[in-house]
Amino acid sequence: MIKITDLEDRELLLRKLAIEIVDRFLDMGLFQTCCNCSEWKPKEEICCKFNIRPPAKVICTGCEYHTDNIPF
Repeated sequence: MIKITDLEDRELLLRKLAIEIVDRFLDMGLFQTCCNCSEWKPKEEICCKFNIRPPAKVICTGCEYHTDNIPF
């Protein structure tokens, strides 16, 4: 078991866990963001629908034009 005594270490661990949880939720499709939209080109970080890089808040939260990324 990990013993965390320093507050800073605990905060870092919590941030890492939060990132891992969100990553898994994204992979499962529980959140609809640019990261799992079929219009998203991850390498270029461009939305194909509008041919532009969305603002950071839109990338994180998604938009009303989200299209599920169907794996076939």
